Amino acid sequence: NYEQLLDVSAIPDAPPDPIKTVYLKDDLRLGEHWEELIPVSLPVIGDVNITITYTIIQKGTSKTVLAETFSDVIGVRMEVSVPPVLPPETLMVNYYAKGVGLIQVDRFEDTTRLKSYTIE
Repeated sequence: NYEQLLDVSAIPDAPPDPIKTVYLKDDLRLGEHWEELIPVSLPVIGDVNITITYTIIQKGTSKTVLAETFSDVIGVRMEVSVPPVLPPETLMVNYYAKGVGLIQVDRFEDTTRLKSYTIE
């Protein structure tokens, strides 16, 4: 499992400190997913859990980013929801290449691509 610290402090009544989340589980098969819950208190609604769902949408394939082809790539879709108020909505899709790491991030508003890297 690969973990990161996620800053959710901009969400009203969310934890003020970054929370640890798992952004990649490279042992899962294509189509498998995992969820994380972030408890918050929203105006009018009250106490709810923000559900973050990560789904493996690509596994073991190649992906070309800025004319470089990476092999053994895992694509992870990240959706957020607040059941039953907000249905799942895709925030981003991250692509990770074995031995390299994050190579591309697709968001609704833009795409971020790895331009260069050095592994020592």
